[in-house]
This record gives sequence, structure tokens and C-alpha cells, in this order.
Amino acid sequence: MLFADSGDSALVAAQMIRRWDANVLSTEDVRSLTRFMMQAGLHSELLLQLRRCLKREMQIPWSALVEVLMRTGVQLQAIEVDALFEGVINQSTMFESDLMFELVESSGLDHLDPRTAEFRAQKIAHLRRAHAEKRADLQRQLEYARVNRLMSQEKRLLDEIQAFDPSDVELSKEKDLFAFREAQEIVENALAHSPPKAEMERKFSRLSPEMKKAAQPIISRIKELAKKASESQLYDLAMMLVFMELHDEGIKLLETHRLSTRI
Repeated sequence: MLFADSGDSALVAAQMIRRWDANVLSTEDVRSLTRFMMQAGLHSELLLQLRRCLKREMQIPWSALVEVLMRTGVQLQAIEVDALFEGVINQSTMFESDLMFELVESSGLDHLDPRTAEFRAQKIAHLRRAHAEKRADLQRQLEYARVNRLMSQEKRLLDEIQAFDPSDVELSKEKDLFAFREAQEIVENALAHSPPKAEMERKFSRLSPEMKKAAQPIISRIKELAKKASESQLYDLAMMLVFMELHDEGIKLLETHRLSTRI
């Protein structure tokens, strides 16, 4: 918003740095600001701010420090690289956070010290373990929701799991199966609260010739579409019939084209 209003990168950076100095920016806000300043070419301003942070013993965005040093052509000596690692370790203790993982987001030290690649491998392994544990926990919650027929909770959990693996083909199939089961339940609930089947058939038989003539092409067209429809599309077609008060036709459509086992 600040940049959109002024269009001046330096002015925006200066205003945000004041907030940084006042310690009102989150860690993620600081990371975003340092990326913005590097992209805007405000390297000297960023270096100056990082020096102030070091003097005040504020938490340093270490990957940003490494990146700006590399972009400004600073040639680090081995003793200086060791000092960077020592600073990360000290601040990790001070702020009770593993800032080494933050440091190795930059590959700027890779050609100077093998430790960065080692720590990066540890970070990737840690993230994969955390991902697997979170996915397993969501899967356990999903199974509980299915067993107890908590469909709204099941839908939410499927969406959460898909956020972990958007390209998971099997999960996409699971979501299609869920949509079909949801359609079955909605239609069957509608039938449970509607007149008995015989009464619906009598009601349909009593329709005027004009109404029958209007309804039959719609039903025929829906049946044709259902032959090639996906499970989520079948849901829409069945609901269309229910909303037209053609409840019996809606349940027939799902029964005829059942693709999943009712749970």
C-alpha cells in the first residue's frame, strides 16, 4: 500500500525501517522488507540498517545479510565467515530459535564454507518430517470424521490435505468421491422429508400435459449429461432435479450412475 501510494522505494523503505526500529514488525515482515529493499537496489540502506540491528542486539535476518554482502561484492575472509556462524549461534540461543535454518536460505556462502550445504540438508529433512507428521495427523482426523459421518469436517480436512499436496491425483479422486457421497446424502435427506414415493409419482402423474411436456425433455437431457458426467457434476444434476421437486428422478439419477460405495 505504501509503495502504491508514493511509488518511491526509498521512502517506503525508510518508513518501514522506522517500524522495524520500533520493534513492531514481525519476523516475516522483516523478511519481506529486506527482500523488497534488495529488489529495489537499496543495498547500502539495508547494510546500514543491519549494522544498527547488530549494535542494538536485535534479531538479524541472516540470509538477507549474506545476500546483500554478496550483491555488493564484499569478499569475505574465512575468519569473517566464522564470525557470521558464531553470530547466528549466539542469536539462536538468545532468541530461542534455530536461526541457522534462516541463514541457509541464502546460498551466498556455499562457495566459502561447506557447513551451509550441511545445514540446508538438515533444514530440508526437518521440513519433510514436519510435513509428513502434519499430513499423518490430518489423515487421522479425516478417518475419524468419515467414521462418524462428520461431512463438513471431512470436507475441510480434505481441503487442508490438498493444500499440502495440490498435485496429488489420489487426493483429487478422494475429493470427487466425497462430492458424490455428499450429493447422495443431500438428495436422500431431501427424500426423507418429502412425500412418499407413491405420492410423488401420483403428483407427477397429475401434472398437466403442458407441464409433463416441459419436464420430460429436461429429464431426458439430464440423463444424457449424466452418462459422461463426473461425480461432482452428477451432484449438480441431481440437485437440479431436487430443486425442481423431481425428488424421485434425482435419487434415480444417483442410483443409476453410482460411482462410489455409500458409507
